[in-house]
Amino acid sequence: MLEIHFDKRGEIALENIADILRAYPRFGRRAFDSALSSEGYRLRSELQNAIKPGGPDGSWPAISPYTDLLKRAQRKRKNQSGLIKNRWKKGGYKMHRALKMGIRVASDSTRAPFLRLRAGIRYAVDKDMNMMTVGFVNTSRSMVRLAHFHAEGFKTPITKDVRKMFWALAIPLKKGQTHIETPARPLIEPIFEAEKDRTLDNIRKKMVSNIARYMAGRIKNPD
Repeated sequence: MLEIHFDKRGEIALENIADILRAYPRFGRRAFDSALSSEGYRLRSELQNAIKPGGPDGSWPAISPYTDLLKRAQRKRKNQSGLIKNRWKKGGYKMHRALKMGIRVASDSTRAPFLRLRAGIRYAVDKDMNMMTVGFVNTSRSMVRLAHFHAEGFKTPITKDVRKMFWALAIPLKKGQTHIETPARPLIEPIFEAEKDRTLDNIRKKMVSNIARYMAGRIKNPD
């Protein structure tokens, strides 16, 4: 039996692989491994391509227009501890200008959100276990953690320092607001549900096609 795992969010099984391998002992294993790798590559591409338009079918919630402004401010804070104080002293005009700049930059940079996650999407084939895994596999822990956070969504508490930074950057917060909620943007699970039937069919077809091709080549070039 073949097991195909999508980053531990689902699995599908293709029966009768052993029967096919026994029926074609010379070419079956080679044809199977090739079909599995080919489908793994296709599924990886499906996941990567789903990120650019904003998730499967463009279903991810839009990125906040303040996201890029916050990221740049946080980066500067590491090198300039007085950023918030300096922004505060510059007055409303500078705050308004920073707000406009943040919205403009964000509207350009978030057309394709989370593109850096694409590099962490891979596939792995275990020939001994007849298993293929697709998703954030064989990548860094930080990448896996980031992918998990965005898939599940998370909340960021609003501390006193966070509230000051938002005020200095002219980003409005509601009175009494205690946290900032980042909505879930799932990737693996929707693609798995959409592709699982096609995946099984593709592996069967590719395996049969590979066996036929190998046999034709064997006839043309006998040992």
